[in-house]
Amino acid sequence: MSQIFDTLQRRYRDLVSQGLTEERGKSFPEDVNSLMNDIRLAGEGIIDPGERSQLRAYMRFLATIMSEAGQELPKIDLLPPDKERWSTLPAATGTRAVIPPWVWALVGAAALVIAAGLVARASSSLGRAAAPPTLTPPPTTTLPPSPTSPPAPTATNTPTPTPTAAPTLTAQPPSPAFSGLTIALGVSSSGEPLLTGNEFDWNTKVVYAVFDYACVQQDMEWSVVWSRNEQEIARENHLWDVARDGAAGTQWAIYFDPDGSVLSGGAYTVSLYVDGALQAEAAFRIRYYIPSPTPTP
Repeated sequence: MSQIFDTLQRRYRDLVSQGLTEERGKSFPEDVNSLMNDIRLAGEGIIDPGERSQLRAYMRFLATIMSEAGQELPKIDLLPPDKERWSTLPAATGTRAVIPPWVWALVGAAALVIAAGLVARASSSLGRAAAPPTLTPPPTTTLPPSPTSPPAPTATNTPTPTPTAAPTLTAQPPSPAFSGLTIALGVSSSGEPLLTGNEFDWNTKVVYAVFDYACVQQDMEWSVVWSRNEQEIARENHLWDVARDGAAGTQWAIYFDPDGSVLSGGAYTVSLYVDGALQAEAAFRIRYYIPSPTPTP
C-alpha cells in the first residue's frame, strides 16, 4: 500500500464517519470537495490497479453525499498515471505465485507411496474371492403422533350495554365583571375620565373611580370601599338597576368631604366588590400640605 493511498484512505474514513452523523460541521462540504480534488490529482502518482479502483469508489460515494446535500459536484474522474514518471505499469490481473522446489519433491514422494500401496492391494486380492457385501436394512422412520385439535370455543352471547342518557346541562349566565378601574379628578358627559393619575396635589377636593362593567344583573349587590393609609374611611353598598344603568357600560364612584374641605394627604385605595368578592382595585396618593416658611423681616 502506497503512502499516498494510505493518507487518502484515512481522510476518507474520517470524513465519512462525520457525514453519517447528524451533527456536521460548517466546513463539511468544503472538506468533501477538497478530498475529492486531492483523490483526483493523486491518480497521477498511484499505479496499483486495486488502489485506483478503491479511490474511484471513494469519489462516487462522496459525490452521492454532496448530491443529497444539494452541493455542486466537482469532477470525479481519476487522472491517469503519469507516463513520464512510471515507465512500466503493472498488469490489472494478479501475479502468479511461484511454488518452491521442495514442495514439488514432497508431492513426488507422496505419489510413489500411494502407487506402491495400490500394487500390493491388487496382488493380494487375486488369491481369494471378494466377499459379498453385507446389506444393511434401512432405518425405520417413526412418525410423530398427530396433534389433537383443541375443541372449538362455545360462543356466548355478549350482553348489549344499555345506553345511559346524558345529563342535561343548563346554561349558566356569565358572571358579572368590573374592569379598567381608573382614578381621575373629573368625568366627561360621555363617561370619559379626566385628569387621570395616581398622585394628586394637596388641594384636591374630590376623586372619581371610573370603571367598566359587563354582564351585570338586576338587583346585583355591589359595593365600593375607600381606604386611607390602610384604614377604611368610606363604604357604599348598592343594588344594580339594569333599567337605569344597563347590563354593560361605564360607571363611576365619587369620594369627597361633605364639608367641602380638601382631602387629607396620604396613601388611598379604592376597591370594588360584587356579592362580597373583590372585582377591581386601584391605589393613588394625595400630597400632604406643607406651608411655606414665613419670611423673616
